[in-house]
Amino acid sequence: MYNEQLETLIDAALADGVLTDKEKQILFKKAQSLGIDLDEFEMVLDARVTKLKAIAPKNNKMGEVKKCPACGAAVSSDMARCPECGYAFSDISANQSSKELASILSKFKGISYLNMEEYSQAITTFPIPNTKADLLEFLTSLMPRIKPVKGEDKLENKAQKMVAKAYESKVEECVNKAKISFPEDPQFATLISRFEAEQKKVKKHKLIKSVIPAIGLFALVLFIMILARPKVTTNYRKCMSAIKVAVQKGNYDKAESLVNNYKGYRIDDGIMYLANAYAEDGNLEKAISIINKAKEPKFSNKLIIAMVEAGRSDELEALMPPVPNKSYIAFDDKDTMEQLLLLYKTTINYYCNNNQLEKARKYALSKSILFREKYDTGQEDYNRKNVLTSFNAIIAQYK
Repeated sequence: MYNEQLETLIDAALADGVLTDKEKQILFKKAQSLGIDLDEFEMVLDARVTKLKAIAPKNNKMGEVKKCPACGAAVSSDMARCPECGYAFSDISANQSSKELASILSKFKGISYLNMEEYSQAITTFPIPNTKADLLEFLTSLMPRIKPVKGEDKLENKAQKMVAKAYESKVEECVNKAKISFPEDPQFATLISRFEAEQKKVKKHKLIKSVIPAIGLFALVLFIMILARPKVTTNYRKCMSAIKVAVQKGNYDKAESLVNNYKGYRIDDGIMYLANAYAEDGNLEKAISIINKAKEPKFSNKLIIAMVEAGRSDELEALMPPVPNKSYIAFDDKDTMEQLLLLYKTTINYYCNNNQLEKARKYALSKSILFREKYDTGQEDYNRKNVLTSFNAIIAQYK
């Protein structure tokens, strides 16, 4: 119809079945240069495009194809963005996905236990929209439908949960497609953030729901263990009163059992009360045995005198807090030093009463050097010089 050069250009422009604005401009420019009437040329060109579309076969390799209006590249019809230039396709007539899905689901006439599988399958198999506008509308309409359903027992609740799960799966597919096709779009970014935030809440709720029964079971087991364990006395005053009553009645076995079962931090008080009772009865072996259980024993005058008179002052000293390196007493605890002084003075008295003055002097000298030459203000009585003076004063009474 036209010359060979123009026909060649027309064939090239219509080769993909779509005529872009740019191709149209080139053809019109060429027709005008050849003196062809442009209105007539446009009518002929439109007729050829219509005829070509009517007989155009599908591309076996890509499936149904479309042409990018921006760059003219052939693009698969299921793509939301042109891979060549990045143009986002918008097909107003295609923005009907949410309506089409609603139309399909309306045929079920509601959700029930009997149709929940078919209903859910209709949602999961529904195709994801390809264009930006349709995908945005579809995603917006589906997101409110994925809220968790409360309740477990009723069949109706099970059906609602299965359908909600189907909606959640479909929304997740849409979100993944939006991330790939429109990674920087602010509208999709808002929806995606909201969806991911809701998913975190759901996961946290499920975690708490699974942990609470475990905690309850642990608490129950712990409670049973507490009930099953041997009964112990934890009240200090009650325990001390029971120990004293048992000792006064001569029931030392019961008193020792109370001491052993007492779990308070003041266990030493009960131990030393029982030890003093054993000592007064002359049972020093039992007294020493029970004292070994005390962490910080505090000895009474009667117990110290009984041990010294039995010639066992060294054993008693061994039960007291140890003296580091046997060089000097490094304790700032007044009670500890008072007990040691009482033991040493009682032993010196014992030697003197038995006319062993020389032994008393040597003992006094050996023990005085264990004290420091000087202690802090307020503890001058424990200085080495003052201690030796107090020891010699005892010995001087027997000359």
